[in-house]
Amino acid sequence: MAAADGTVAFRGKLDGSLLDSALQVFFSVIYHFDGQTYGAQPNAGEFQTQGENCRSSFGEDAMRHLLVLQRW
Repeated sequence: MAAADGTVAFRGKLDGSLLDSALQVFFSVIYHFDGQTYGAQPNAGEFQTQGENCRSSFGEDAMRHLLVLQRW
């Protein structure tokens, strides 16, 4: 979750080495316009309509930015 000034830091730890085994690493950064988080769901629409009739609300209440780190 970002601070009031918009800054955020992410730190993670994995067993093994991504540099030895992964050719690409994907990070999805999701910004919620309403300032809320929705547990394991990425946006309000998917949180409210889980199951067979699930609908995404990206563009309405959240936006997703995909970062791809690729090994050369």
